[in-house]
Amino acid sequence: EKLADSETVLSFNKEKLTAENRKKDAKQNEYNLTKSLVDSLEGFPESIRFLKKNSTFAKTALLLSDILFCNEDYRIAIENYLEPVMNHYVVEKYGDAVVAINLLTDASRGRANFFILENIPDKNISTTTHEGLIAALSVVEVDKKYQQLCNLLLQNVYIAVTEQENIFK
Repeated sequence: EKLADSETVLSFNKEKLTAENRKKDAKQNEYNLTKSLVDSLEGFPESIRFLKKNSTFAKTALLLSDILFCNEDYRIAIENYLEPVMNHYVVEKYGDAVVAINLLTDASRGRANFFILENIPDKNISTTTHEGLIAALSVVEVDKKYQQLCNLLLQNVYIAVTEQENIFK
């Protein structure tokens, strides 16, 4: 009787182990696919892939999408708003953008867009509060180096956190 019970438990545990191994394999395959897509910069224009793989330029410039961090709750709203400029490179000086443009031209790899930090005006942004709205600047985190660019892009941008009909009451 104990042998039969042990065989039943063993059989159950084998099935459970097999199911867990399938889950693990599925997660590993999903991870490998995602990593492959990220490493190959799938979905990015050829010019961005070329510049990201160019070691001299990639060290000095980041994409706007690489410098913005925000809470998961607001990420979709921020990314949707900034979608037209998320693939712009952020460079320190005008000369850095010229170098990248020359790299692209010489290799016939398309074109890229740039934000040049030295050309961003220094101004303090004051956010006003509105009932039912959160200032986008209050939910986004960036390094101090990029704060003025972030201020410029997200000034007067608010995220609704209540029902639309309640905002205007």
